[in-house]
Order: sequence, then C-alpha cells, then structure tokens
Amino acid sequence: MTQAKAFLSWSTRDPRIEPLAQLFRQWMSSLFEGRVNYFFSREIAPGEHTVPSIYRALNEADFGFIFLSQRTARSPWVIYESGCLNPSLRAGKVFPLLFDLSPGELRQLCPPLADFQAVSLRNVQDVRRLTEKLSQLLGLDDTEVIEMREKFHRTFPQLERAIADTVDSKRLLPDHFTGVLTYNDNIAGSRNFQMPGIFEQYRRDLFLVGNNLNFLLNLHNNEETFSALLDSLIADPSKRIRILIADLWDEKILYTYNKVIFGSAMSEFSGLDDVLTHHESHLYLDRFIARRAGNEIHHRLRKQLKIKKIGLLVDTFWFVDPDNTELSGDLLFALMTAVTGRERPVFYVNQAENPGLFSKYFDMCQAAFDLSADVLWPVTGKEPG
Repeated sequence: MTQAKAFLSWSTRDPRIEPLAQLFRQWMSSLFEGRVNYFFSREIAPGEHTVPSIYRALNEADFGFIFLSQRTARSPWVIYESGCLNPSLRAGKVFPLLFDLSPGELRQLCPPLADFQAVSLRNVQDVRRLTEKLSQLLGLDDTEVIEMREKFHRTFPQLERAIADTVDSKRLLPDHFTGVLTYNDNIAGSRNFQMPGIFEQYRRDLFLVGNNLNFLLNLHNNEETFSALLDSLIADPSKRIRILIADLWDEKILYTYNKVIFGSAMSEFSGLDDVLTHHESHLYLDRFIARRAGNEIHHRLRKQLKIKKIGLLVDTFWFVDPDNTELSGDLLFALMTAVTGRERPVFYVNQAENPGLFSKYFDMCQAAFDLSADVLWPVTGKEPG
C-alpha cells in the first residue's frame, strides 16, 4: 500500500502549537493506520541544512496541514510554506487547522490563508468533515470508512480535551489577534484581558501603569474588580501586583483629559477621594482591604500589593510576568493618540520576540514607579479600625 505524504506546517512563535501538532499527528495516525507519512516543519534559519529537505517535502506533499493560532496567522514562515503548498496541490488539499481563532478572524488576519478550507480544531463537525475528506483522498473503502468513523467517535473527545487543556494552561495575551487592535471591539471582549477575570487567570506578576486604571479602585461603582485582584493575591502568596495610576481624580486634570480624549467632561472617577484619602470613609482602601482579607492576610498583602500615583497623563501599560531573565513578559499598551476612546489603538508586545520594545516601555514605567513618592497603599501609620 502506497503511503500518502502530508506536510505539517506551524510557527514556533506560539509555543503551544508544536505539542498540539504532535498530538494531532498521533491522533490522525490512529485513524488512518499506515496510510499517511507525515513531514514535520519547523522554523529554521536561512542556510541550514534542513532547508532542502523541507523544500522537497513541500513539493512532494499530497496534502498539507497548516496549524494556525492568533499569534501565528501572520507568520512569514507559515505563509511561505502555504504558498509553496498551494501551486503544487490541486484544490481542496490544503487545510488550515485553527487553534484559537475562527475562520472570520483568519480572514481579517491573513486573507490569503482564508481561501483554503479552514478547520476549527475545537469544532467536532469541522474535524469530522476533515476526516471524511481525507478518507476520500486516501481511497478508503466502505469498511475502512466505517472503522475510521468508529475510531473518531471513540477518540476525538481525548483530542478535544487536550486542546482545551493547552488553551487554558498556556494562555497568551491577548487572545484576540496581535498587532493593532480596536479597544472596544476586541480587547474589551477578550477572555484574557477582561476584568475582573484577568486577576484570577494570571497567576504571575502584574505591573499596571497608566490612565485607565482608576476604575480598579472606584469602589463606589464596582467592588468586584478590585475584590478579584485581592482574591488572586490571597490565593497565591507568591504573586505580586504593582499599580501606578495617573492622578486623574483631580477635577482639573480629569476635565482636561476627558475633554481631549472623549470630547466631553465626564466624572467617571468621582468618589476616589473616599477610597484614597478620606480615612474615615467606609470605602477607604486600607480599611476595605483589612475587612476583606482579615488581619493576618492583610499584613501579608502589604508585601504583595503596591499602589502608587503619578501626576501625569500616561499611556496605559499592562505588563504580565515581566521577568527580564526569562524573557517571558507580555505587554498590552494603549496610546493616547485617538480622536475618541472607541478608536484608541491597543498594541501587543511579547518580550521574547520584541525585547528592545518591551524593555523600552518597561524600563520607563519601572523608573516612574520607583521615583514616585506618592504611595497610595500600603499606607503607613495607624491601621484603620
């Protein structure tokens, strides 16, 4: 029996993809025993000795699988390989396998790849149609098709669970696209950026800087977000969160900011004095934390949570796990260069891929935090009763 040749392509920009591709190959091999010989692709530097073998495999492939995530859909290497596959294969034999994005999102991110028959790996009907198509391409007879369907029914739940576990255990920030984003449409609805879930989801260090952080402490309107932040610290004594917020509750600065950015003077941050300066208020921050955490944990939180203020309008930055030694940090930042808040662009930077850009902003924010003498919490002096 002659084996068909399949080429599997992905980008190492997303570390979740390779183990998933390995798992998918094993699963497909169990469905089509001995029918397919798989060639694995990896991103490599130009001139390495594996280039000729990859080029040969691309030309010899009977069909191709292109593993895509929101971070890799624009990968030059993946686009190159899919381009090589396209002219060498007849229509219907190149399959983008979507990990954490929809066909519609793929069309926005990389229109050329959207012309292929995209398959969402988290959609059982999509994957079933893929296996039926492969059964035809491989020339399976009726008995073999029935056996394949029985195996599919028995084993797909295992693949489905493995995919879900990979998404949940190694989330990347953000989960909607990379590059330039529309704040309201994408970031606000993103599972990985959404308040207050981000504090529970990220068990690592967080460093939040900028103008749009005042709502975290607006306990008049919403205690849920800051409570989620505290709960994540209470649950993990090793976790650290630092916050540097712009002093926007000052009415003169707030009026100017709202007028310039939003076109109207709003009072979203009214009441923050009760939280940050009025010691007798029941919403006073230190009293609120002590009441929610209890005395023993309240003392521990003083080492885990640092909040300072700065009297400047500052772009908003979210640093997640800013570990300079491991190069594992993620950064979202929103620039104050928009006609309205709805049009504000939000950018995503990964420390491993953009160390210079990441360090530029992190070092600037770190310096501002270190130099600021205006500590909002932990407070000094007598503990609130």
